[in-house]
Amino acid sequence: MCEDIVCYIITRLQDPLLPESGDSEQYLNVIQSVGHSKFWFLILYATGSVEKLLANSYVQGLLISNLKFNGLLLTRTINMQLLQELLKYSDEKIFQYFYNIIDKESTSVVFQDIIIEIRKLYNDHNNKLDILLRFYNEFGSTPRITDVNNYIHDIQQRMENLEVKLNQVLLPNYWAYHKETLDIAEQYHKFIKSQTFRNIFEVNFQKDSDATKVKYITQKLLPVIFKNYGSMCEKYETWGKIGRSEALLFWKNVKNINAEFDLIELGSCKRDPELIQTLECLLKFPQWAERLGYLEKLLKIFQIE
Repeated sequence: MCEDIVCYIITRLQDPLLPESGDSEQYLNVIQSVGHSKFWFLILYATGSVEKLLANSYVQGLLISNLKFNGLLLTRTINMQLLQELLKYSDEKIFQYFYNIIDKESTSVVFQDIIIEIRKLYNDHNNKLDILLRFYNEFGSTPRITDVNNYIHDIQQRMENLEVKLNQVLLPNYWAYHKETLDIAEQYHKFIKSQTFRNIFEVNFQKDSDATKVKYITQKLLPVIFKNYGSMCEKYETWGKIGRSEALLFWKNVKNINAEFDLIELGSCKRDPELIQTLECLLKFPQWAERLGYLEKLLKIFQIE
C-alpha cells in the first residue's frame, strides 16, 4: 500500500517530458535532483517491499541519466549550460549525490577532487572571457581602434554559446584568435581601476599615432606603457626628487590617494604620511601648484638659488 502511494506520487511529480525527453532535459532533471538529494537517498535506499518502487520508469530513467551525467563529468564533455546550473551547489553536495546514487564501490564515480578541478576550469574559462571583454571594451569607444569590435563580437558569441563543452575550451586552439591578447589583457586587468596607470596610458596612447589596431596595442604599445609605468612607480622610492609637473601628470584625477595605493605598487615606497599629505595638497589646490610652476621657471631664468 505505502509503496503504491510513493510510486503514484513520483509518477505525478515527474517532468512530463521525461523519460522520452532529450538528454539535455534529463540532465537538467539530474541537477534538480541534486538539490533534493535527501529525498532520493530515501527512495533508493528504502527497504522492505520496494520492487515496484525501484522498477518505476521515472526512477529507472533517473538512475540511467545519473550514470550518463557522471560520465560527462569524468570525461569533461559536459557543456557550459549544465555546468552553470550544477555548480550552484557545493562540491561536497555534488559529490555526496553521485557517491550515494551510483555504486559506492565503483571506481568510476566522480570524486570531490574531480569536481573541485572542474569548478576551477569552469571559473578560469569565465574569468578569461570577462578579462578579455573588459580589455576590448576599454578601446571600444575609441574610433581610432578600427578592429576592436571584431574582438568584442567574438567574445560575446563565446559567452552566449553555452552548448560548448568543457573539453573543447581546454583545447590549445580554442583561444587562438585571442592568443596574442590574453596574457597582456590579464596584466592590464590588474591596473584597470588604477587612475595613475590610466594617466600614463593616455599620455603614451595619444603620442603613438600607429596605435590603430588591437594587435599593435597588445604587442607594441602596452609593453612600453607597462615599462614606463613601472619606472614611474620606482621613482617614488625617493619621491622628494620628483618634479611638480611630473607628479601632477601621474596623480591627475585621482580622487582617493590611499585607495590608489591599494591598487598599485609604487616600487618599495611605503605610505609615507608626508607623501600622502603632499599629494593631497597638490591635488586639492592645483592653482597653487600652477603658480609654483611659474615660480620654478622664474628661478631657473634668473638663476636664483
